[in-house]
Amino acid sequence: MEGNQPYLAEVFFQTEMEPEITDYKEGFYHLGSKEYRYDASRLVDKYWTEEKEWHTHNTFKNLDKKVEKFKKKHKPLTVIGYDEGKKCYKLDTLEWYCPWEIGTKKFYTQDRGFYAVSVAPSPSDKDIVNFLEGMAAGLSLEPDAPNEDGPLIVEILTEFDKFEKKHAQRDAGSEITGTQDMEEFALFLSSAANGYKAFAKFLLILKPQVCNTTDKDGRTPLSLAAGNGHEAIALSLIGLADVDPNAMDKQNRTPLSWAAENGHVRLVKLLLDNPKVDPDSKDHLEQTPLLLAAKNGHAAIVKLLLDTGKISWNTNDKLGGTPLRYAAEFGHNETVKQLVESCKCKDAHDTLLSLLWSAAANGKVSTIRTLIGSNKVDINALDNSGRTALALATTNGHPRVVELLLETGKVDWNAKDKMNGWTPLEYAAYDGQTEVVQQLIRSCKCNDAHNVVLSLLWSAAANGYMSTIKTLLNSTEIDLNTRDKEGRTALHWAAAGGRLALVKLLTSTDFDQDAKDVYGATALLLAVNSGKYAVVKLLLDMHKFDPDSKDTSGRTSLSYAAGAGNADIVRLLLETGKTDPAAEDKEGRTPVYWARTHGHEAIVKLLEGATKIGPEQRHQVGEEESS
Repeated sequence: MEGNQPYLAEVFFQTEMEPEITDYKEGFYHLGSKEYRYDASRLVDKYWTEEKEWHTHNTFKNLDKKVEKFKKKHKPLTVIGYDEGKKCYKLDTLEWYCPWEIGTKKFYTQDRGFYAVSVAPSPSDKDIVNFLEGMAAGLSLEPDAPNEDGPLIVEILTEFDKFEKKHAQRDAGSEITGTQDMEEFALFLSSAANGYKAFAKFLLILKPQVCNTTDKDGRTPLSLAAGNGHEAIALSLIGLADVDPNAMDKQNRTPLSWAAENGHVRLVKLLLDNPKVDPDSKDHLEQTPLLLAAKNGHAAIVKLLLDTGKISWNTNDKLGGTPLRYAAEFGHNETVKQLVESCKCKDAHDTLLSLLWSAAANGKVSTIRTLIGSNKVDINALDNSGRTALALATTNGHPRVVELLLETGKVDWNAKDKMNGWTPLEYAAYDGQTEVVQQLIRSCKCNDAHNVVLSLLWSAAANGYMSTIKTLLNSTEIDLNTRDKEGRTALHWAAAGGRLALVKLLTSTDFDQDAKDVYGATALLLAVNSGKYAVVKLLLDMHKFDPDSKDTSGRTSLSYAAGAGNADIVRLLLETGKTDPAAEDKEGRTPVYWARTHGHEAIVKLLEGATKIGPEQRHQVGEEESS
């Protein structure tokens, strides 16, 4: 074969024999510089090559020995290895042959590097035919016997031509183990990998022991044929008693594993029909043929494997993946359906829900689309925290997942979870997910939407959720002065809770400073009553709030501050010069009364002192103290 059958295209003895034959003309050979001539028709001292009769001159001494020496040096060579870096075969001499070197065929020696040799081997079709026919004769085969695609030799030659062209594209010199006939084994492995069935069949007949050889990755011919979908070669191999159908390569992968991953349905069926084949083998990542088929969306193969009844349908690999998880994550709807329908067990339902929640929380759009398309999962199911997939998607800000879920028309957009009692809208607003908030409001299309948004506004104000308020302001046309059932606006709730930053935000809008709740309390009065000094000071400094406004019981801000013993706020109120320390509520009780009743004597003195001077003086005193 190529690289292993040197022959004499012309006598080119170089230093092995002198004189050198330099030319041929008119039946005579020209020898070196001495111009020796000899007659080609002479019958003495002749030496035959594969192509011509060669005749020597009597002046040549020890011709036979020199010829034998030359022939020994250029004997047919055997491939014993392959150099990946140099892309060269290692021969059973010091020389390396690179059959795909561009240009002149070359030998390679470790001592001299690359150099051209005019007699470098280059087998022709005739050489291949002679080689194959010679081996066939030893097996009593008829080379021209009819084959499915024509005479066997013709088909082999056709396939060998393809093989020779493509051979360089693969590591054709892969390491071969366990035999002396390494050249044939290398050819057979490559034939199996590239689907040259006639060539492979012929070599298999000639050398049946090649069936279990392995390449550098530990793959057998059956593994290569199965992985590449070459049924004819695989069929020839799998019926042999010596072939191990479960032979594992260096990644612990079997022929079935490769066929399943690459989607070769007929080959998978062929392998599964063999009772020796293990349908549930695991590779180095503990991935089974089922997992690989599911991961790549080969639903028909998934069904074939499940129908064996011999596999674990949902085992984890080392990466934590399962067939169902991979099928869902890679968007294989039919495979998901196949797995669920074939399983018919609670585990499948639980796995689907787990996938649903995980995909919603992590924004895996393709997985959500697959699960919805399978019609095998309840999209309103609650996880351990009581959240739906919609709530998880809104919480984590995945608008595309939210959109897919809302498009089903089956999700409860306002369902409260068990952990916080929050709705998806509340989670989205709290986390500042403006786009998601807008999606939820648009999708609602109901009368409750406005009320839900307002409820969220008041709740956010009370709890100081600045991001929620900002989100609502950016995503809705909301009236901040709208009041709840208690007559309170967002500013009421923020002031009462001492949410200073939020109060600043709300008072920067067109707010109603005179708004009172059902108890007659303004935002300022609620801040005073809650003892929120910073908020009280902020509101007073705006000079928009009446510090002496009374609630329905007739009590003022000063009355509440005095009763609570909050001297700092009492001073702030007195300093405005707009509060009456002697004002009575509906029961006739003054701020002094409330301070004395609760034992705040320091405030009593402060208030009594304030009653002895007028409002303008109190304001002046306040300015002097503050300066």
